[in-house]
Amino acid sequence: MVDLSVEFAGIRFRNPLIVASSTPTKDAKCIKKAIDAGFGGVVAKTLCGNSASFGRKYPRPRFMLFGWKDYPEYPKRKTRNFTLFSLEDSSSFNYGEYANDINYAKRLVGKEGIVIASIMGSNPEEWEELCDVINGTEADMCELNISCPFAADAGFKMGAGAIDITTEIVNIVKKRLSIPFSVKITPQAPNLADIAKKVELAGADALTVQGRLSGIIIDIETARPIGWDP
Repeated sequence: MVDLSVEFAGIRFRNPLIVASSTPTKDAKCIKKAIDAGFGGVVAKTLCGNSASFGRKYPRPRFMLFGWKDYPEYPKRKTRNFTLFSLEDSSSFNYGEYANDINYAKRLVGKEGIVIASIMGSNPEEWEELCDVINGTEADMCELNISCPFAADAGFKMGAGAIDITTEIVNIVKKRLSIPFSVKITPQAPNLADIAKKVELAGADALTVQGRLSGIIIDIETARPIGWDP
């Protein structure tokens, strides 16, 4: 059999396929299913800081219709425009539950796959707390979620506005976290190469490029997606 193993951020993966943080990675049993299916690693759902109480309400509707509130006016309106938007909350686990589930996932997976934790804080103190939680687990690696839109609900300036605080977060985590970590960059970054370089210089072991695009604008002349403007 062909050897597909790779070394990434100092960690040996049996192959370069990694399942992103999502509904199919919400707990240890789901993580085990992904590894059994052949993936080399799995990113667990994001653990949010204690201030993000919204993260305890799982699951939130997987898809939302923006513009739906205008529907009662129909048929007075001649159009019914809406946007289908994919949005999901973070892990439903608290700190202790998350740590236990990560450890359970690692016991189920063993050496067959890599378990990657995911964290998101709303202030520097929470980032430190979250690092301590992960340090107490058997996670192989960690992903810093500074991309997903639900972070704004925690009162933290995220998404396109996260560029100016990305380096600060990486500096905190580099000093506190004991395992390799990647930084999930927002798809709204106006200059991906620039922010990637700043993250690298701040000490990140790897980059996740990038969080999912929440919507795509298509140039009808070229039939290609239009990127975010600087």
